[in-house]
Amino acid sequence: MAKKPPQEPFGCTIAIALLLGVAYALPYLFTFAVYAFPLFVAFLLVFSNWRSRPTPEFIDESQVGAALHDLEMARRSLLEDIADLRARGTREGVRYLKLEDRFEMRSRRGQELNEALANARSALANVVTRIEVAQHPQHRRDHAWRLSMRSWRRGRAFRLAFIAALFSFAASAALLKAYVYEGADLLVWNALPNLIGRHVEVATVFGWVLGLATFLAIRRSNRLAAEREDGSSERHADVLDDIGPQSGDGGHQSYKEIDDPYLILNVSPQATIPEIKAAYRLAIVKCHPDTVADRSKSIREAAEAEAQRVNAAYDSIRNEQGFN
Repeated sequence: MAKKPPQEPFGCTIAIALLLGVAYALPYLFTFAVYAFPLFVAFLLVFSNWRSRPTPEFIDESQVGAALHDLEMARRSLLEDIADLRARGTREGVRYLKLEDRFEMRSRRGQELNEALANARSALANVVTRIEVAQHPQHRRDHAWRLSMRSWRRGRAFRLAFIAALFSFAASAALLKAYVYEGADLLVWNALPNLIGRHVEVATVFGWVLGLATFLAIRRSNRLAAEREDGSSERHADVLDDIGPQSGDGGHQSYKEIDDPYLILNVSPQATIPEIKAAYRLAIVKCHPDTVADRSKSIREAAEAEAQRVNAAYDSIRNEQGFN
């Protein structure tokens, strides 16, 4: 019986078809890039920021108020998200463990809800930290200034990308026309042959590459700068936590020395039961284990100790006032 000739693998056929398709599309893609280059440069110019670098002393109260308002709105939104997650789990029949402040882990849905709760609580703790720093007299302008700096850096990224794209296009077009390039027209359709010469067509490639590379490099640098500023904000919050609330004689008293459960929860002894519960939830979310799960060991241990302290204060108030 004659052997069948070996068949070409199906995957190889698809790869060949894709290569042929890309080769066929290249002239059209190149033509599109040439005609789209002015739009690319205009886009960079529109979002460019040509202002000088902002400084903290020029941040006014309106900017500080707007920054605090945005943080407060973010806090409310996250609290609503957490309440919505708990209500959703209840509707879906997943049991919520109030003492452990989480859903049961036996079902996959419970694990998914707990992961969503942990993410929301982590984001809420970050926002609460920013609010505390922004409300402190010594750092009142810092958050608004950081927002201003991030806006300025975004505008600078567009500005430098615009300059890089335009300069590389102009320089390469001049060099190609004077010394190097003499060849066939690369466009599928050239509507302006007298204006769009061969040197212009190739120069747009340099403009695209240098403009995009500059934008992406500066955007990465901006992201690293924002991460450093976030770390600085957290260090400021840690310092404020170590200092603690001011005492009546103008000195400072450490949180560790406070035994009054009402002071620990930052609530008045005359507060209503709903106010006490709300103060407890706000205090416990900042030191919840899920909130600091991705932090260092020392921070996790400190958060665990603070959570025990907050829970003990809440239990003391509940026993004193007789509510559940």
